[in-house]
Amino acid sequence: MTSTASGANPEAAQRIDCHSEAKPNRTPESASNIPVLTDPPEAPVDDLYAVVGIDPTADVGDIETKIKEQARLWNKRINSPDINKRHEAENMIRLLDQARTTLLDPRKRAEYDRDLAAHRASGQAAQASPGAGIDWLDRAEAALAANDYLAAAYAAKQAREHQGESAGVWAALYRSNVGLGNFQDALYEARQTLDYTPDDAGLYMDLGFIHENLGDQAGALSAYGKVAQSPGHHAQGQMASAIVLAKMSRYNEAVPILEQLYTSAPRELDRALTGDYLAEVLIESAEKVPAHRSGDQYMVTTPYELSVMQRASARALQVASNPQVVHAAHRLDGYLRSMHTRRFWPGFPVRGVVIPAVAFIAIAMCASATESGAVLVPITAVVCGLITWYQIASAQKPQWEINAIVTRMNRNGN
Repeated sequence: MTSTASGANPEAAQRIDCHSEAKPNRTPESASNIPVLTDPPEAPVDDLYAVVGIDPTADVGDIETKIKEQARLWNKRINSPDINKRHEAENMIRLLDQARTTLLDPRKRAEYDRDLAAHRASGQAAQASPGAGIDWLDRAEAALAANDYLAAAYAAKQAREHQGESAGVWAALYRSNVGLGNFQDALYEARQTLDYTPDDAGLYMDLGFIHENLGDQAGALSAYGKVAQSPGHHAQGQMASAIVLAKMSRYNEAVPILEQLYTSAPRELDRALTGDYLAEVLIESAEKVPAHRSGDQYMVTTPYELSVMQRASARALQVASNPQVVHAAHRLDGYLRSMHTRRFWPGFPVRGVVIPAVAFIAIAMCASATESGAVLVPITAVVCGLITWYQIASAQKPQWEINAIVTRMNRNGN
C-alpha cells in the first residue's frame, strides 16, 4: 500500500502542474550452516539489513521503500491472537524504527556497518558444536522472542532432528524463515503446521503474511478470509483483507471495510492504526483517479477528478494520526488546493490587449487636434480599459483547466 502523496511539481515553462505518487530482498545465509553461540556478545548487534530484507549494498531510496513495506506488514501482526507473535511483531517494529534512523543516515550507517562486521567475526569465533540433551525447541522460541532468526532457524532444525516433528517445531521453522525472508520455505513449513492446528487463526494470519510477501495477493486474501471466519478474530481478518484489496487496486471494496472498522472500533483492533490504514488507502485511491499520467506522475485535468480526490483527501486528514501519514495527506491536500489557483494560461491573448492600447493612443492623438478631444479621450480610455480588463480576466484560468489546455496542446503538437 503505501504510496504517499508528494508535493506539486509545476513546470514553469508550460505552467502545468504534475504530482507524484507516493522498491530486492537480501538472500540470507543458509540456516543449515549457522552456529550456536555458547557465550553471545554482551551487546549483540542486530542485522538491520536482514530485518529490512534488503542487501547491504542497497541505496537509501530502496531501503526507505522496503522499510515502509515491512512496517505495514508487521503492523498487522501486532493484532495476532498469539501473544508471542505479538511480542515478536512489536520487536520487529522497534527494529524497523532503528533501521530507519540508522540506515538512512550515511554517517550512522557507516558506523553500524563496521560494528556489524566486527560482531559477525566474533560470532564465528565463538561457535560451538551442538550437544546432547539440549531442548532445541526452547532455544528456538527464545531466539524468536529476541528476533534472532538465524539462531532460531538453526535451533528449529536441530529440534526437528533430535525431538521430531510437531506443531511447535514446524511453527518455529516457518517463523524463523519469515524473519529471514525465506518465504517460499516458510510457506511449506506453515502448511505443515496447519496439519496439526487447522483452526489456528494466528496461523492463517501468518499464512496471509507469507502470501503477501510472495506477491500472491489472492492467496493472502483467502487466508485472511479464514481469519475473518474465526470467532473473536473477525475484525483482524477484515482489516488484513481490506489492505490486500487495496494492493489489488480494489479500492471500492477496501475503503468501506476500513470505514466500518474505524467507525465501530472493535476492541481487538487499535483504532488509531485502523485510521492510518484507512488514510493510506484513501490517498492511494485518490492518486489513481487522474486519467492523465506518466509513470508515477499524474495531472488533474477535470473538475470531476478534483472533486473525487478532494473528498478522499479530506477524509484522510480526518482519520490519520501517524505523523508520516498526516504529512502525506497534507501534501496531497496542498496539491489539490493549488489546482484552484487562477493563472494566465499558455495561450494568453497578447493581441487582445495590445490592439485596444494602440487604438486608444491613436484616437487620443487625433482627438487632440479637435475641439471635442477633451470629451472623446476619456470616453475612449474607458472603453479601451474595459476591453483590456476583459481580455486579461478571461485569460486567467484555474490550474486544473490550464493542465487540460496544455495536455491538448501537447497532444496536437502545438
